Amino acid sequence: MFLADVGNDVIGIDPYRHSMIRLRDDRYMNDNIAHIGGNTSQQAGMSPDVETAPTQEEKSFDVLSAECSTETSAEDPAFPDAITVTGTPQLHGFLAARFARMLLKEIATPLPKNLLGFPGWSAPYWDFNGQHPSVALIKKVDHILLFLRDDGSSWARLTSGTVDTIMPVSSRNLQRILSMTKSGTLQAKELEEAIGFRPYCLLVALDAPHDGHCYKTLAMLIPRP
Repeated sequence: MFLADVGNDVIGIDPYRHSMIRLRDDRYMNDNIAHIGGNTSQQAGMSPDVETAPTQEEKSFDVLSAECSTETSAEDPAFPDAITVTGTPQLHGFLAARFARMLLKEIATPLPKNLLGFPGWSAPYWDFNGQHPSVALIKKVDHILLFLRDDGSSWARLTSGTVDTIMPVSSRNLQRILSMTKSGTLQAKELEEAIGFRPYCLLVALDAPHDGHCYKTLAMLIPRP
């Protein structure tokens, strides 16, 4: 089940294993990374909850499939959950709303203090040891604040109970919407009006290393299916 593009990777949910997946094309070093999502087994069959649909641009909750690569690269300690795939992904359809909601509710967790296994918004690449996932689906938090820094970069502040965390925003759509605001901030009702929905849950993902560090990023605000 496709959720979002994050850099050269695609993040989604395997509707058969009920788990988060991060798919990395075997053409990873190229810029032509295809949209991939859904079941990673070879030409996976249809689930009873998957409805057929004509070919269309991939969007949240679409179900696609791709073949696992036979030349999987060595495990990356920062991205132990990455799966290398090959070939052109095929659109199978889209999940029924009730099944998509079930998956999101089953997998989403409360906002933890050490999201993705470490405090703060970044960590040195050499500190990663493959013990923590690089993606997390978070239940709706108490408060979301999006804001522009003086350098023009987009950031998010997530608050839930006593947990308060800040991270960059990697979603191009959220970056674009935030850049169009006069105040350079979005929160509460103003945020919901700007994006067109009330966030059902949030997708947080580790970004590729930059100057020796990996950053947690807000990859997507997910609507209710």
